[in-house]
Amino acid sequence: RKVPQVIGPCMQRVSEDSVRSRPVAGAGRERVMTPRDAFDVRDAEASRSAHVMRTSVEDGHSMHASRHIRQLVYGGLDGVISSFALVAATAGAGLPSAVLLMIGFANLVADAISMGIGSYLAAKAERDHILRERAREQWEYDNYPEGEIAEMVSLYRAKGFSAEDANRVIGIYTSQPAYKEAFIDHMMVEELGYVVPRGDSAGRLWLSGLATGLSFAGFGSLPLWMVAALESFGNIEFAVQAGCGAAVTMVALFGLGVCKARITREHNFMWWNGLLMMANGALAAVAAFLVGAAVNGVIGGRVSCTIGPAL
Repeated sequence: RKVPQVIGPCMQRVSEDSVRSRPVAGAGRERVMTPRDAFDVRDAEASRSAHVMRTSVEDGHSMHASRHIRQLVYGGLDGVISSFALVAATAGAGLPSAVLLMIGFANLVADAISMGIGSYLAAKAERDHILRERAREQWEYDNYPEGEIAEMVSLYRAKGFSAEDANRVIGIYTSQPAYKEAFIDHMMVEELGYVVPRGDSAGRLWLSGLATGLSFAGFGSLPLWMVAALESFGNIEFAVQAGCGAAVTMVALFGLGVCKARITREHNFMWWNGLLMMANGALAAVAAFLVGAAVNGVIGGRVSCTIGPAL
């Protein structure tokens, strides 16, 4: 089968099979190569084919899913580093593992709730701000269209357009009432640098916050669960427990770094991103250990705590 001719000198008729037969880097099986995939491998022919097949629409459908994946990765990074830093600080201060587990899990739950709600509120505040600015731009255009048109022409002139071409471009946008919404969205981008959110319902924003909170709690619990598991044997020193927690943390950080590279499409730097995340976690842990040891020294030696009915 042939894809219908697309108007334009650079577009050619491309067969569906020629597009679908191109493997995508990192994919477990062959699938349709999107324009982003083609850019990653700098394949101009694949990019042209993907645009003819209009696979960019498929890219758009995955936007919300990728946003939640980003929240999972970044929430996980925050969680695992925070918990591992607490393990290191406890080791530096000479506190027993029981104190770490009590404080660690309580802090993890509180931080996860705070992170999730904070992520939702931040996303909602940004969305509401952009929509308020769009309402203002629409009101200004409804009441003084000449001024808004003149602003847009000036912006295009600043980009290097001639007066004639700038007026022609803006004239097309303002030539039909049906183009009004698109023109206001365009003003938002050119004047304020805002892309108007589409489909960011309260449900999607809550999902984003939920993904952040759950990821923070899930990944952040890994070093704590390792310490708890070893503590259950009853005869393993805390230094060994902390070391095993460190190993689990490093594996998690490396995996999250690789996931981060996939999200940002840095396919050639996946290992580097993983190692960078490991270095980030190690630096945070060393700093926490030193602070814990320093505070313990300031207050007069190693701290001993007994967990029992007295507390």
